[in-house]
Amino acid sequence: MTYLSIEEILKKLEPKQVTKETLIELGVPHFTEKTIERINNCATFLQSVSNFDRNKSKIVKANRCMNRFCPICMATKARKEAYMLLIILKFLLHAKGYEFIFLTLTVPNVTGNELVRELDEQYLALKRLIQRKEFKAISNGFIRKTEITYNQKRNDFHPHIHMLIAVNKNYFKEKSLYVSQHKWQEIWKKCKKDNSITQVHVKKANESSFKELAKYEAKDFDMLGYSQEIFDVFYNALKGRKTLTFNGCFQEAKKFYKKGELDNYKEVDKTEYVDTFFHIFNHSKSKYDFIKERPMNDKELVKFNGMKIMEEEIIEE
Repeated sequence: MTYLSIEEILKKLEPKQVTKETLIELGVPHFTEKTIERINNCATFLQSVSNFDRNKSKIVKANRCMNRFCPICMATKARKEAYMLLIILKFLLHAKGYEFIFLTLTVPNVTGNELVRELDEQYLALKRLIQRKEFKAISNGFIRKTEITYNQKRNDFHPHIHMLIAVNKNYFKEKSLYVSQHKWQEIWKKCKKDNSITQVHVKKANESSFKELAKYEAKDFDMLGYSQEIFDVFYNALKGRKTLTFNGCFQEAKKFYKKGELDNYKEVDKTEYVDTFFHIFNHSKSKYDFIKERPMNDKELVKFNGMKIMEEEIIEE
């Protein structure tokens, strides 16, 4: 974990507060007045704690809108997913002895008008893939993440699927089990019913692959840095759609994580926090204003010291 001062944390949050203004402008055709108000007020109040030297801080309280298109909540969600996935990976690797393959299933780029239909077709193709005997023979469970990127030069969209599949250790040694990249491509073409597919990527997974899986569904600059038309395409494609799903051993491990049964895989935060700070975002200045600071009370000292490092504390990206 990289530790930051409260000033460094605020500098990372302030540009996202400004980006929210763009989201609100683009979201007017889609959002209710209440939703717009919640987005506008998101993370405008912050309480943080800091060590004596004030070079190690963490946010302990903030008002959140939890809108999936909010740049602040998107970043928080991505960090939480990344942290949870890393803990689950440690558990499945050490407790279950599984190894993992990272599979990316691609299709040719599509226009904005074709995107929703293409995502629906990919979902059906994936259902066919996981029912195939080659897949059932190797999979102990998987995570599926749908990602969409936008190509500005071509004005088209690239929806694709990332999968992390848990396999037994003999997968990479047994010829009867091992599925080559060429074979994966042929399987995906059949499941997708599309002979124009030319690329499928597969590799033995490591920790960086797990982090890749936990990236945003679509980066905030992809959605918010372009026109109303492009935002509308992203919004209509992602609204109400699950982009991250767990299956088999990953689903079981996720339940353990939520119950706190995997906390022994988390690191302990050894920082001694002694002071607490309060800030409010000033929209007119696009900066956080300092409100007050005080020593932490006894209850806060107990609550925020000696804790497991939690996903919300991971600020850097």
